[in-house]
Amino acid sequence: MFRCMGCNAQIPWDGTGMFSFTCSCGATIFLSEETSQVALPVAVALGISEGRTTPHLDDLVGNSDFSSIVKTQIIGELRDKGFTWMRECEQCRTDGTLEHREWRTRREKRRVEILEQALAEDWNIEQIIQAQVEADKEQWR
Repeated sequence: MFRCMGCNAQIPWDGTGMFSFTCSCGATIFLSEETSQVALPVAVALGISEGRTTPHLDDLVGNSDFSSIVKTQIIGELRDKGFTWMRECEQCRTDGTLEHREWRTRREKRRVEILEQALAEDWNIEQIIQAQVEADKEQWR
């Protein structure tokens, strides 16, 4: 089993085959619990090996308060290779990418809260959809 590098959530992947997954915190780097092997999506691994730093750290380690020695080391290694946080990227700050990312993060957190409430209160699918639509409307105000 793997754990998310960003928030430490368990990732349902056995380590075989091609891997393409994004955790709910936004991270795409994962750590094997058995071997401590770092796993990343093929596209990210190719980009790093070719010297492209297109993904920002936000896209690799996500947005979470979780902290660990391994996460700190990975961030340090990626920073040494030229990776930056979106908030440090002039283009992301000026073209609206950072603002959109922050909006999406707030939206996803709200959706998780709604789903947790729905599970606790045994909502049907129509109630869940309605709550998500209302939350989206509220966020746009």
